[in-house]
Amino acid sequence: MKTSTTGVISVNCALSVAIQIFEALEDLHTAGFIHRDMKPSNVCFGRKDRGEQGKVFLLSFGISRKYLDGKNQMRRPRENVEFRGTVRYASLACHQLQELSRKDDLESTLYVLAEMMTGQLPWKGLPDGGAVMKTKQNSRFPPGIYQLFRGACPIDELRELLGLIDTLTYYSNPDYGAIYNILRRAMRRNTQPEHPYDWEIGGTNPLGDL
Repeated sequence: MKTSTTGVISVNCALSVAIQIFEALEDLHTAGFIHRDMKPSNVCFGRKDRGEQGKVFLLSFGISRKYLDGKNQMRRPRENVEFRGTVRYASLACHQLQELSRKDDLESTLYVLAEMMTGQLPWKGLPDGGAVMKTKQNSRFPPGIYQLFRGACPIDELRELLGLIDTLTYYSNPDYGAIYNILRRAMRRNTQPEHPYDWEIGGTNPLGDL
């Protein structure tokens, strides 16, 4: 993901892109894999000459992991796990060196969404992973949550989404439909149009191209 000229994109544009990212993750999870490194640079748009303009694709599966065994059952979480991913977007479980699952991809994507709408996450520039984790923990309740979802963010819906993700466990099968409903409700409450995307009318494309 490239940086826009203002550091942010409009609310409904960001929400629309986020829905596509969550949909792509649902497909990946259905195939039996978790990404484990969701971040802006691992998301891009398709090529215009292929009719894929505006369609989101996931990239970089180098540290992805199959979470289902040969019988399509959840693999048991390992006791000793190394950090996997990118500190800025890592889930709390990742910071705590726990086995990652579908919920962690969702949590990381929510951080990506917050960054798209605000331009900067509250923990950017902190000196170490421990400080980043503490700030993420504090972002679950006031006043930290108002820093995570500040400005034009639809805080009621994003707070609901964060709460939904936080209820999930390693073995949980996420309710993707509930995620889409929350984000679409936020879009309906906003007066901005979903399309065209900001960069289609002269702004900077925040995502790379295939």
